[in-house]
Amino acid sequence: MNVPAGIDVKLCNGKVVTIEACKRGFCSVDKQQLWSHSLVDLLRQLSRAFDNVSLLA
Repeated sequence: MNVPAGIDVKLCNGKVVTIEACKRGFCSVDKQQLWSHSLVDLLRQLSRAFDNVSLLA
């Protein structure tokens, strides 16, 4: 049985979003359905607080 599982992420503004991994990357499964190749890019789309996160640091 294939049951989708996700992680709940609490953003800086207090909002909790559920993120799931898929074959092509990561997606949010709440009202605001977004998709990205990388988790960091998805978090940047969901919250401005992640704008200063660098993948090379």
